[in-house]
This record gives sequence, C-alpha cells and structure tokens, in this order.
Amino acid sequence: MFSKVAETITQKLEENNTIQSENREIYRYGFQQGFTILLNIVTIVIIGLLLKSLLQAFLFMMFYFPLRSYAGGFHAKTAVRCYVYSMVIIVLILLVIRFAPITNLIYTIITITSSVVILSLAPVQDHNKPLDQTERKVYRFRTLIVWGVEIILFTMALYFGWQIVANCLSWVFAIMALILCLGVINNRI
Repeated sequence: MFSKVAETITQKLEENNTIQSENREIYRYGFQQGFTILLNIVTIVIIGLLLKSLLQAFLFMMFYFPLRSYAGGFHAKTAVRCYVYSMVIIVLILLVIRFAPITNLIYTIITITSSVVILSLAPVQDHNKPLDQTERKVYRFRTLIVWGVEIILFTMALYFGWQIVANCLSWVFAIMALILCLGVINNRI
C-alpha cells in the first residue's frame, strides 16, 4: 500500500549515505510496514471517535493485535483488502458493543466457545506465512501466553464490573476464532 513512499524514503536515505545499500530492503520494508500500521491506528481512532467508542476501539486493538500476531489465521490477498476487512470488523464490533445489550452470561459463553476454537486451532499458518515445526511450537506457546493473560483479564473484568473490558475481550476471542476457522478453510481450498 505504501511501497512507493517507502521506496522513495529509502532511496533518499541511501543517496545521503544514511543507510548502507545492503540494508536497503530492510529499511524499505520497515517504512512500508510502519506506514501501514500508522494508517490502521489513525483510522481506528477516527472510527472510534465517530462512533463515540474510542475507549472500546483502543481496548479492542490492544487485545486483538497480540493474539492475532501469534495465532495467525486468514489473511487477505492484498494489503488494501486486509485494511478494508479490518476496518469493517472494527466498525461492526464497535457497533455491537455499543448498541447490542448482551449479558455477562452471553459474553462468557462467547468467550468459552471461542477459546475452545482458539486453543484447538492456533496457530494457523497462511500460504504467505508458512510455519515450520519449530515456529509452530513457538507461536502456539506465545498464543497460549497471550490468551492466558487475556482470559485472566476477562475474568477480572467480570468480577470487578469492568464491562467495557469484558465486552472487548469477548469480541476479540470471537473474531479470532472466526479468523482461525476461515484460515483453516482457506488452507484446505
């Protein structure tokens, strides 16, 4: 999505001898990823502000990104599709959190069901990101750590009445379970 901008910046840095030629691709990739992450964050903040759900947007991002990065799952074929899918998911989740009255019992059922799926499937590789045996073990372990911390937070949120935190975590688990299932289906096709 930002390949031309990243290439231009990298070229200028290389021309000014700020970076070495052999590190060129690393810098170009870093700039491209950095701009993509920045765009995602800015867009999510704007969506959060527009939907009057900035805290929920922040919490969802904070809980979702670590779990997603280790658990894997479905990946869009292009960066633009990934961006669009991600923003649609954020909008839908924020609307559900804000306007759908769901009880703690339902959130608990969603969390338990989603957790079974996550623990059964993670990590799910993608054709763009295949995992060898060692990587599978490492990513599975890291997924379990992140999931464990988030389950503890979910339990604490229910206990202490932090409804927004419990709601966001429940939907993070639900979306992760869906993305993992889609990733498995996509890998079989």
